[in-house]
Amino acid sequence: MAYKVTYKDKEDQSVQKKVFTNFTAAEQEARRLDDHGHEDVVLESPRRKPGFPNIVGIMLKAIGVLVLAGGFLIGIVTGRAGQESGFYTKIAMEWWMLALMSAAFFYGMGEIVNLLDRISKKSNT
Repeated sequence: MAYKVTYKDKEDQSVQKKVFTNFTAAEQEARRLDDHGHEDVVLESPRRKPGFPNIVGIMLKAIGVLVLAGGFLIGIVTGRAGQESGFYTKIAMEWWMLALMSAAFFYGMGEIVNLLDRISKKSNT
C-alpha cells in the first residue's frame, strides 16, 4: 500500500507529493511539513478514497428534502379539509412549520455528518 502526502510548498507555492509505504512514516512527514509552515498538508490513505461520498449524510439530506415536500403537501390537503368553509390557514401553517423544522433538523444533521467525514478523510484517522 502506498500512502501519499501532498502539500503546498511555503516558498514557491507549488503542490508537492511524497509517497510512503509505511503509514507511520507518512504521518510523521505530514506532521513535520505542517509544523514547518507548509499549507494544505493532506495524508491520503489507499483504504479510503477522498472522492467517495458519504451515504449517511446524503440519505439524511434526502430525508430532510422529502419531509419538507411531504409536509407542504399535507399542509395543503389538511387546509382544504373544510372545502365548504374555505382554506384553513392556521392548520396548514402548523403543518408547514412542523415540516420546516423537521426538514432543517435532518438536512442539518446530514451536513454535519458530511463535514465530519471530510475532517476524518483529511486527517485519515
